[in-house]
Amino acid sequence: MTAPDRAMPDRPDVSIVLTTYNGWSLTRKCLASLVESAKASSLSAEIIISDNCSTDDTGTGWQAFQNVKWPIRYRRNQENVGYLRNANAGAAAAQGTFLCLMNNDVIVPPGWLDALVGVLRDNDDIGLVGPKYVDKDGRVVECGGAIYSDGTAVQLGNGSAPDDPEFSHLTEVHYCSMACVVVRTQVFRELNGYDERYIPAYYEDVDLCFRIAERGLRVAVDPFVRITHLFGGSHKLQETQQLMDKNRRVLQARWKDRLERLHPPPGTPLARLRAGPARPALVFHWPFFLNPNSAAGALRNWLLMMEARKRGHRVIYVGPEEEGDQPYVEELRKQGIEVHYDPVGQERGLVRKLVAAHSIDAAVLSFRECEERYGYLYDEHDPGIVRVFDTVDVHFIRELRSHSRHASQGALQQVEFDRLPDAGYAEMACMLRSDVVLLVSEAEKQILVRDVHLPAEKFRIVSTIHLAEPAIRPYAEREGFSFIGYGGHPPNVDSVEQIVANIWPGIRRRLPDATLVIYGFKLPPSVLAFDDPAAGISVRGFVADHRAAIAASRVMLAPLRFGAGVKGKIGEALAVGTPVVTTPIGAEGMDAEGLALIIETEADRLAERAVEVYSDEAKWKHASRMGLELIGSRFSATGAGEALMDSIAAGRRLRTQDTVWKHVAYAALEQRKNRHEAQDFASRTGRKVTGVLQRLRASRNPVLQSLIKLLRGRGTSR
Repeated sequence: MTAPDRAMPDRPDVSIVLTTYNGWSLTRKCLASLVESAKASSLSAEIIISDNCSTDDTGTGWQAFQNVKWPIRYRRNQENVGYLRNANAGAAAAQGTFLCLMNNDVIVPPGWLDALVGVLRDNDDIGLVGPKYVDKDGRVVECGGAIYSDGTAVQLGNGSAPDDPEFSHLTEVHYCSMACVVVRTQVFRELNGYDERYIPAYYEDVDLCFRIAERGLRVAVDPFVRITHLFGGSHKLQETQQLMDKNRRVLQARWKDRLERLHPPPGTPLARLRAGPARPALVFHWPFFLNPNSAAGALRNWLLMMEARKRGHRVIYVGPEEEGDQPYVEELRKQGIEVHYDPVGQERGLVRKLVAAHSIDAAVLSFRECEERYGYLYDEHDPGIVRVFDTVDVHFIRELRSHSRHASQGALQQVEFDRLPDAGYAEMACMLRSDVVLLVSEAEKQILVRDVHLPAEKFRIVSTIHLAEPAIRPYAEREGFSFIGYGGHPPNVDSVEQIVANIWPGIRRRLPDATLVIYGFKLPPSVLAFDDPAAGISVRGFVADHRAAIAASRVMLAPLRFGAGVKGKIGEALAVGTPVVTTPIGAEGMDAEGLALIIETEADRLAERAVEVYSDEAKWKHASRMGLELIGSRFSATGAGEALMDSIAAGRRLRTQDTVWKHVAYAALEQRKNRHEAQDFASRTGRKVTGVLQRLRASRNPVLQSLIKLLRGRGTSR
């Protein structure tokens, strides 16, 4: 019955079915938390108390909690029908799009229902979602459950720290305890609710989750929702074990085929218990903050992880230790990515833990810093793991070009080994040690194969990623010029200096009222000093929404004189329809033909062309359209995700090749790190490093000769 002055919504978002049998002291606390959480919720809901013939104050006490936001309905069985039938009866009365099944021994926090319903709304392939259960002291009791092949149930996360990375991300599980879960009402009804063969209770929750999975839907846990479960309050503990043993056998008989095919045998370490068929894991190591708004490389890595998730991989991210309080880390976890922090000096322990807990298909090691610290450890703990070295951009090419501050692309492609620092040879060694190397452009591959003589089969192209805006801000609603770039990247600082000294004066002569806004994360004082309102220059620094900032300008300036790889700032500008005036270095790997970019080498011509596209609406529209077409055809997230999967497959084939290249590269690592692992590797394969060097002394390959010099004690920059 419902209080007569409370009008029920036509169809609430959620029906909360609260099953009770006595225990009014617990029900009172549960209702109080529900009513309190309703105040800030954006959802409409009804609370259905399904009472199993309580003999205490439950039948009347609920009325004190009647409210307008989430009105309460009370129904009472004519006799005690047991938990399972009581829950089904309450669910039959539900009117909501989503159904929350709840015991009376839980206490919910603010925002809990919005979060759980949000998971289902955002993920069409999830049929049921549960929370992380904690005890009254905040200790983890359960973060989903797993089932062994004999039907034995295990609470995952029990006893773990509240913020344990393994239990701090949206994840798929075998089942959720039904103390407080949200399921799609239609799915629950199509499955006819709990199966009565489990009367009066126990294992009906596991069976329901198995049937949901049988429909092709996932069962998930959202650990960001922490609900206090006062275990034992919603049922008597007498005869519990007997009932559980009986119903475990019922489950085992009904799901015999599934249990044998998909579930691990008893005794399997908890770390290896995973939902459904074992899914391969990809580990992404990134040495810097992964803020996707800070740099194109970070955005690319972020989106590659999302693409891997879409393709069914478990994704693990390892970032710098000080990154933990960054807001985007929580978003990674909500997307189902397991997050670990990079413990300096504890690399071996972390790899050992990851290998024990996951079936790792590949480790993607970004930049030299990650490959040197982790690559050999993965090889040591599991030689079957594909080691992918993601250059992001080839740093030693950029380093060489930084000595030649001019924009002649042809001249800058000639690698001069005499000027290359040891760090450059170390980067080459990273390439040779790895099973496959990711580059962002064919231009880089051409340099590495043609000029550096590295083996072509090592390299695969995984482009930068840019998401084209569906609605472009029109010409008339934009004004001014812009530049954006990470301040710790020397080519960006050099570009700003070139704009202010050599290009901006030419633009202002032609457009006296023109304005320039300079954006960038961690801009150095030398760039901040360029802020000059009288000259029309505004240095803004970091901007939270860099795409909106670029889209507000009419033209982007990117006069890069050195660098390597595909330039993210240029791709982001094209993705929001902003024409870009750049150099051959800026266009490298993206649009060398100048079909979408405006490419010049001299400062006067850069200024002239910038003013031309800025002032002529027809030319602006043409450049904007061509840029969007380029992004859509060559720099999509889907395309990059497919390229990553193909690269891992190629690495799996290549890793079986026992080459001299790899042994020399391991020897280089030994020299740099002064560790014994490289020597051990060479010994295990029957090739001592000294023997390798003797065989290579007559080699004419410049890379091998240079690495040999490094091994002989030339020293390093690290």
